Amino acid sequence: MVIDTEKTPSIIWGRLPHKQAYASRLDKRIDELVMEVAQENPRQNALLCPGAKPIRYGELLTGTRQLESTLRQHKLQAGDGVAIYMPKCPDNVLAMLAVWGIGGFVVVLQDSYPTHLLEEILDKTRPKAIICLPDWEDQLPESYRQRVTATTNGEMRLLTLSGGQSAPTRQGLDNLALLMFSTGTTGKPKTIRLSHRCLTYGHFTRAVDYPFEAGEVQAVNVLFVWEIFCPLIFGGTALILTDEQAMDTTGLFNHLMHYKVRRLLTTPSLLQSYLSVANLNWASLTQHLRWWLLCGERVNRRTVSDFHRVLPTVQLINAYGIWECSEISLAELSPATGDTQAVSVGQPCDGVVVAIIDPATQQPVPQGESGEIWVGGASLADGYHDDTPLTEKKFVVGHDALASLSQRWFRTNDLARWRSHDGEIEVIGRLDFMLKIRGFSINTTVVEQAILDLPEASLCAV
Repeated sequence: MVIDTEKTPSIIWGRLPHKQAYASRLDKRIDELVMEVAQENPRQNALLCPGAKPIRYGELLTGTRQLESTLRQHKLQAGDGVAIYMPKCPDNVLAMLAVWGIGGFVVVLQDSYPTHLLEEILDKTRPKAIICLPDWEDQLPESYRQRVTATTNGEMRLLTLSGGQSAPTRQGLDNLALLMFSTGTTGKPKTIRLSHRCLTYGHFTRAVDYPFEAGEVQAVNVLFVWEIFCPLIFGGTALILTDEQAMDTTGLFNHLMHYKVRRLLTTPSLLQSYLSVANLNWASLTQHLRWWLLCGERVNRRTVSDFHRVLPTVQLINAYGIWECSEISLAELSPATGDTQAVSVGQPCDGVVVAIIDPATQQPVPQGESGEIWVGGASLADGYHDDTPLTEKKFVVGHDALASLSQRWFRTNDLARWRSHDGEIEVIGRLDFMLKIRGFSINTTVVEQAILDLPEASLCAV
């Protein structure tokens, strides 16, 4: 749907509010939604791991409630932060659900973070406790191992810490849910504050256009903290893949076949690396696989063409989003996409509104002209943790036509335009990737695309 005004005709697009089909579920946290499914379908498989016994929703419910009890016994309560440090595994999911169940917020510690980065994040977020696997405690920074005041034994280790801070408690979904560390595209570390409202609304955006069915299997690796709950809030099943399993093309192919995976999400470069393996019968995946989503990088035209050559009946979807806004837009990439000048990121998701803004005037640009993508809607993050200047710079108040659509807007720094022939968004590059060479403005992503157009090139970085 086009949101049209006399001042900005056909420039601001969005679909607000969320469709009525999910309206009754938008006032609940992710953990509440998953626990409702668990109570209704306790024998349904919730989590799968290659080579391990399936975990049913009933077991997920029981394990979550037990860990909630343990957290409360150690004086953890609403507003307290708990860092979770473990690999992509069922215990990681259970830990997140339990922390939210007591009203706390999760500090995400990726298993790939080096020790100095773990220490930097812990120093900045100051959680009250850490949940990790027993053999991962020694990988924590020494300064935090010295601050442990109590430890539990078992399959998961709860380490309570001295000197932690709590977040102010608010009403309902406005409470803090996640602190997510990201370097983004700038390389400068930042900690993003995501409320329960952001998580709940964000997880329903994709489901409007690509609904989940009970029992449907989604393979999960990329964006684990987010993607793991996409199937679970609808009674689907998540197949958890480790990084090693996701990088092993032949092993991944076998898992997709064995578990009858219906959808998965990867980066475009990872998909391209899979497609370069020629000795696999990719067409056999079409028995079950319906959707392959791409995120995190600009999509290369060659990847689209190669994909449809081997998986002609599977829908390839370009999912454009960032942590500060969750999912922004979706585009179905058809075989004809490989013949276009640039790959579209589609039109705004349900509940999201987008404007293309002139960075200098902060006014919407005419259709077809380039500008910065601004995003509004209920799925925006709260801002950046302990960084008011950056929050005020990136999360801005809308004016004129923008104010009537969303009180807050996020400036993505992505350079884009509305395509005049179909009204879809075409991301051109980044505002911060502009170089001046002999007085000429050069966008490095345009140079990358020109190199990728050469038949000898498959991947490049400028």
